[in-house]
Amino acid sequence: MRLSTVRLSAFSFVAFLGLSLAAQAGSRPLALVYKGPGSCVSDGHCSEAAAAVADRAGFDVEFVGPKSHDMTLFREAAVYIQPGGNSTEVGEAMTEGMKRLLRDFVAEGGGYVGFCAGGFFAMSPFPGYPRLGLIRGDADGLEEDSPSIVSVSWTDGLRHHVYWEGGPFFILPRSSNFEVVSRYALNRKPASIRGEVGQGRVWVSGYHPEAPYDWRFHPTLEDSDGTKADLDMAVEMIRWSARAHPMRSRLR
Repeated sequence: MRLSTVRLSAFSFVAFLGLSLAAQAGSRPLALVYKGPGSCVSDGHCSEAAAAVADRAGFDVEFVGPKSHDMTLFREAAVYIQPGGNSTEVGEAMTEGMKRLLRDFVAEGGGYVGFCAGGFFAMSPFPGYPRLGLIRGDADGLEEDSPSIVSVSWTDGLRHHVYWEGGPFFILPRSSNFEVVSRYALNRKPASIRGEVGQGRVWVSGYHPEAPYDWRFHPTLEDSDGTKADLDMAVEMIRWSARAHPMRSRLR
């Protein structure tokens, strides 16, 4: 959900500025990252965090706003990333044309990755919740102090500690073709899910694997696993969704 503290450290800012310098034009697949209302532009820099992990995953990055209708840009892209923030603000700001473009992008083979609010946003719309409707089902808030480091467990029993701030768990109908990738240890609710929509792939999480170190710089937060393992999760989410030479999955 909304991230309330200033989180762009000198290190992460410099790292992000190096995105375009590090990649040769046309040599890497393209990731589109939402930046606009609802993506904590003024205080959390959620879009920059998502862009940084896309770069880490081997993608060039372009930001798109809530009214983007650039068909050429979407035809060139391999994956779209909806960062953390406030999903209702995103849904209210995004035009219906942009939402249709995103649904068509995925149906025709593009990837969608959603972190926290991006997970909320991907689910079925309801009155007062103007969501995208990529995934049939619902998302509900987790009852936990925010922000927190929470434990999630994978289907193979592996546990990992991840940064969480107001994110959801997911509610899927029995007929859903989506698989539960991880569950919150505290209540066994789905914390991350993935599946195919049309010809495309979608992977969303209620937590923030993309969270840089400075988001965790808080006296009450202790991540015994460290930042790298979480960033590797975010990288795998992006690469799997984009079908971009996916790493050998640790989730299977």
